[in-house]
Amino acid sequence: MNRFLSFIIILLFLFLSSCSDDENQIAIAFESEDYERVIAIADEKLHSSLDLNAIYYKAASNFRLGELKMAKDCSYLYLLSSKEKDESYYNAAQILLRASDDYLLSLYAGDILFDGGRLNRVDYLLYYQALVENGDYDRADEFYQSISLGLTGYEKALIALSGRYSSEKIVNALEELYSQEGISEHFKTLMKRAVPLFIEKGDQRMLLNLVSYGDSSDSSYALYVGDLYFSLGMLEEASLYWNKASDDFPVQSRIRIRNL
Repeated sequence: MNRFLSFIIILLFLFLSSCSDDENQIAIAFESEDYERVIAIADEKLHSSLDLNAIYYKAASNFRLGELKMAKDCSYLYLLSSKEKDESYYNAAQILLRASDDYLLSLYAGDILFDGGRLNRVDYLLYYQALVENGDYDRADEFYQSISLGLTGYEKALIALSGRYSSEKIVNALEELYSQEGISEHFKTLMKRAVPLFIEKGDQRMLLNLVSYGDSSDSSYALYVGDLYFSLGMLEEASLYWNKASDDFPVQSRIRIRNL
C-alpha cells in the first residue's frame, strides 16, 4: 500500500512539474516577444483542454501581433471563464476593450476595468464611446464629468467630437484647444474630423472662425477648409484653398475644382 501511494505521489509530482514547465515555457516565450511560439504552445495545450493560461497568452500575443479579431475572441473567452479577478483578468479586459469593434463587448470590458479601478487614461475615449454607442448617455455624462478636470484640451475636443455633443459644445472644445496649442497637429487633425461632420449636420457656418485661423502650408488641411467654404457657397475662398492643395493632392483638388 505504501509503495502504491508513493507511486501515485511520484506521478502527481511529475504531472505538476510538467504543467509548471509548460506554464514557464509559454511565459518565457511571451517575455521574449516570441509571440508566434506562444500561440503555437497555446494551441497545443488547448487541443486537449480549456487551459485558461493558454487562452490568456494567446489573446495577449495575438493583440501584440495586431491580430485583433483573435485577440478579441480569446480575451472574451478568458473573461467569461476566469473565476479570479487577478492581473491577467484585468489585462484581458484591457485587450478586449482595445481590440473589439463591437461596442457591446467594449462596454463589457470597460465596465470591468472601471469597476475594478483599472481603467487606463488612454482607454477613456474607448469607454466613453462604448457608453454612448450603447445609449447609456447618463453614465457617459457622469463618466465625462468624473474625468474632465484631468483632461487636456485635445482630449476634451476628441471626446466632444466622438460623442453625441452639440455643435456648440464641439466648437467650444475646439476653441479651447486652439487657445492652448494654436494651429497644432492636434488642432488640424480634429478640424479635419469636424468639417465633414458639421457639413452633414448643416452647422458648417459655426466653424468659420476656427478655419480662419488657418494653415495654408498644410495641403491636406487646405482641402478640408476648401470643402467648408464650398458647402457655404463661398466659391472664391474654396478655389483658393483647393489650389493651395493642388501640388500635394492634384487628383483630389482637380475633382473639387471641377465643381466650381
